[in-house]
Amino acid sequence: MKMIFRMAAEGTSFADITRELNRQAIATCDEQKLSRGDQVQFQRFDTIKKKHWSPTTVAAIVRDEIYIGTRIWGKTRCSMHTGHKAVLNDETEWVRLENHHTAIIDRALFEKANEMHPKKRRIVAESRTNFTLERRKKQPALLLCANCGHSLLKETEHLLKCSDARTNGDPVCRSLVIRREPLEENILGLVHQYAASMLEKEKKISSKRQCEYKEINTAELQKQIRQLTSEKMSG
Repeated sequence: MKMIFRMAAEGTSFADITRELNRQAIATCDEQKLSRGDQVQFQRFDTIKKKHWSPTTVAAIVRDEIYIGTRIWGKTRCSMHTGHKAVLNDETEWVRLENHHTAIIDRALFEKANEMHPKKRRIVAESRTNFTLERRKKQPALLLCANCGHSLLKETEHLLKCSDARTNGDPVCRSLVIRREPLEENILGLVHQYAASMLEKEKKISSKRQCEYKEINTAELQKQIRQLTSEKMSG
């Protein structure tokens, strides 16, 4: 963590910090949690073959006051108006408790790092929900990179690239460019195959049920015939 803050305080961009972390193969926050037996936030973590740092994670660390011993409550609140579980509160509504725990980053270094990377002002409103972690967890990636397992993103109108290609240092991901049209045609073909397979399976199940129904009816008729024959003979 100290390395991240030192580089940020020197004016190194979050993207360059990310590349250096990935180059040195430093374990990500989620990997460290898993090694301790803790749970990670995002459900897709197990589908990712290679875990890498991202500029978003680096930025969140640099801005997190927990590293200087401050605990914050009330960053988000539940909202019944938006239809989502939480929205971001204005910073004036946060509750801070300084010296809550032992700091691992010097306050002067923390302030310098944030001074070199000023936070963009966000207008908080009831309808703003893109900050909500719960919402992000419910948006699984539809297309994944075959090399690392991260999501594929739109590069241009006709091309897709690995979302992790710019920072992970992996030459395979950086060189991976996929054309949308052939990919969409292949996916559509697979969907048609799956639909045809399910339809054929349904036909077999329906045919089997009809045969079973006929066998039941035949057995029932034979039973009734035996009963009528027995009644006729006894009469």
